Amino acid sequence: MSTIKVTNIDPPSAGGAVNVNGVAMPNAGPLSNRNLIINGDMRIDQRGSGAVTTSGAFPVDRWTTGFTTAGAVSAQQSTAVTPDDFGYSIACTVTTADATTGATDQWNIQQHVEGFNAERLLFGTANAQNVTVSFWVRGSVTGTYCVTLLGSSNGTSLDRSYVSEYTIASADTWEYKTITVPGDTGGTWHTGNGRGLTVRFGLTAGTNLQQATGSWGTTNAIGSANQTQLLETLNATWHVTGVQVEAGSVATPFEHRSYGQELALCQRYYFERDITTIGFYANAGGHTLHTSVGAPVTMRATPTTYPISGSTNVNCTVATAGATETNIRLDVTSTTSGQNYAIGGIIKATAEL
Repeated sequence: MSTIKVTNIDPPSAGGAVNVNGVAMPNAGPLSNRNLIINGDMRIDQRGSGAVTTSGAFPVDRWTTGFTTAGAVSAQQSTAVTPDDFGYSIACTVTTADATTGATDQWNIQQHVEGFNAERLLFGTANAQNVTVSFWVRGSVTGTYCVTLLGSSNGTSLDRSYVSEYTIASADTWEYKTITVPGDTGGTWHTGNGRGLTVRFGLTAGTNLQQATGSWGTTNAIGSANQTQLLETLNATWHVTGVQVEAGSVATPFEHRSYGQELALCQRYYFERDITTIGFYANAGGHTLHTSVGAPVTMRATPTTYPISGSTNVNCTVATAGATETNIRLDVTSTTSGQNYAIGGIIKATAEL
């Protein structure tokens, strides 16, 4: 019979963790599903769109870029440089510099956490829990950068914020960071299927988007007055991976979930599905068949659907005709009588926060 040798177990620290062989482990809350972030290791990229350059686009699943600036940027999934235990990162690059950061100029990478998942933090109550953010970061420009936690009272607009700073000390070197934020006992926090908590990495923040560190505020902040304005440097780069957000005051080892589990978590918000194999027969042209494609998991809300891409329809036309959290309805109309007809292509649906 094999045994596991534990050489040392230390009692819980002030931060609320048990150290097993020198590694911090939680002594409260779940041992699994600790991480509120989905796709924190940047593995899942269903869209596969490469470098994205528009605000609101997704370089990988669940992570969006946001910017308003005279410059130009790109963000994409990368395997070029990664720290140990990770195969992917988000790589951000300044492709056109903004020499002077205006008051409303900004650039960030962020993820919105669903209220159902963030509810366990008890924000907005006297029992609000501390939260620890941990991540790996690499940047070509050293200096002070910011991570901001934000909340929403209505599941849409962001009206609570806490700005924290961290330092990139060495250029083009992976550095591990941990930041602990006190639980917010004030404000109203959404606990439904809308935005419950937002984790935002600031890369540029004009004066109108800055907030002092060290306390909860009521702005939609990007960073502090010390924020490094990365957009001012042409070809500057910034990478991030291994993002974990968990209850408590101690960062525990990154929770590596299986690929299938991580994909399913992402598909609650976005999925693509190949429908190439669906075929029919029509006695006459102009006949419409109503059919549906099931979502791989129950989506967060009724999704928005897109025209079928890569369409290879034969003797018919096809259109999306409605959706629920579990099904996408298709209307398939024959164009030629007495012929087999078939639909093909990729159907896409989004219920992103």
